[in-house]
Amino acid sequence: MTFRIFTKAALCSSFLSSAALANIVGSDLQNFVPAPSSMDGVTVNNALTLGQGRLGLGLFIDYATNTLPYFKEDDGSTRDREKEFNDSVTTLDLQAVYGLTNWWDISVAAPFIIAQEQGVDGEPHGYYGRKGLVGYRVGTKLRVLELGPFALGVVGNAVYNRVQDNPYSENRWPSTSVELATSLNMGRWLLTANAGYRWRQGEPGDTIRDTLPVERFGDQAIYSAGAVLPLGSEWAVMAEVYGARNWDEFSEESPRSTSINESVLGLRYDVTPEIQLHAGAGAELQHSISSADLRAYTGIRWTIGGTKSEAVAPMAVAVAPAPQKVVYEEAPRADAVIDLNDVHFGFDSFEVRDPKADEIMKRLSEIMRLHPDIERVVIEGHTCDIGSDQYNMKLSDRRALAVEKWLTNRYGIDKRKLHSIGWGEWQPKVANSNAANRKVNRRVSFKIYFQKDQTGERIYQANAR
Repeated sequence: MTFRIFTKAALCSSFLSSAALANIVGSDLQNFVPAPSSMDGVTVNNALTLGQGRLGLGLFIDYATNTLPYFKEDDGSTRDREKEFNDSVTTLDLQAVYGLTNWWDISVAAPFIIAQEQGVDGEPHGYYGRKGLVGYRVGTKLRVLELGPFALGVVGNAVYNRVQDNPYSENRWPSTSVELATSLNMGRWLLTANAGYRWRQGEPGDTIRDTLPVERFGDQAIYSAGAVLPLGSEWAVMAEVYGARNWDEFSEESPRSTSINESVLGLRYDVTPEIQLHAGAGAELQHSISSADLRAYTGIRWTIGGTKSEAVAPMAVAVAPAPQKVVYEEAPRADAVIDLNDVHFGFDSFEVRDPKADEIMKRLSEIMRLHPDIERVVIEGHTCDIGSDQYNMKLSDRRALAVEKWLTNRYGIDKRKLHSIGWGEWQPKVANSNAANRKVNRRVSFKIYFQKDQTGERIYQANAR
């Protein structure tokens, strides 16, 4: 028995209709959809949002082998489980995401089929009738909770379908989904997980059913998890698994399951804080609809910061303007200054990760215990220039407060002698001209003030080198 699977569009296993949702299927095509934001993993959504006024652009290319469905012939055989080359499909995903507020992002993506190769002719199988744009994805993300290293968000997606002769649904909006997104910063590791539900509307018409051995399959529970391990300040390893649980069969004549399980492993390289490069590979964990025996992906993300306010930071007096930015200095002048120069705060993070921080804060606590004539210590948080002024001020406040809590809780420093304040991006130590300089500017400074005698001379001078 032989028949023509497609006339104009394609039957790509379970989903050829909609344009994929969440992080499972790019266009209900290849079970691989890149997440839109530089805050996210490859396919898994981070609970954190991009930041107000920031624009993210992305482009990913995915090459997948043996994803098209083959159907049983007269003798009951199918080559669908064979691991030799049967077919390949190459897709391209264009994305844009914008931060409406510091806790709300919106996104849109356009998936394309850019190449297809079939290694075997004459056997009943699905294929794509034409290349080009297959639909649009629109989405939104809300960050609803951020508690220390843990964050919780809600992600929603909907798909607009441009596939003609769709074997699963003729609806223009064939599927929608809602997910909970979580992230946990465990110091060196960043863990993310998503879980939600996809509603699939519509079903194949009578004409399609008379031509193709397919049935409607319904809603899906969707899930994914990922881990990021930094390798220095520029490289990171990213490992992810993603899937969908479905209780229907899309065809009695195909060995592919409608429940999906896949994995990817890749590298991320931060060219600058604004530009990320991605590359990696993946494979099916279960022989499922549109799952690949092997897939390889590459991508780039570019984030453009929000417009900077020219307002002067509060309680600050400007000194001479520098070429890169106006520098501000607090009065009166501190008697001693200790910078956490060598302590790395990750991008968009206020967690103290580097063991060097513990050494410096231990040293500061010893100085304060030995010299009760220290009147106060001002803990100042700083950021680089990526993001809006409002966002950076909040982040720098959190960095300073995190260090203050570390000193009081771990070393028992008198809280009455400590005062934390955030300066955002308004006091850069060096020009924010490259990734290395921005790393230096993501810091915390200690300004130490001693008690003075009647002549205005300090009683003790700290050795704060």
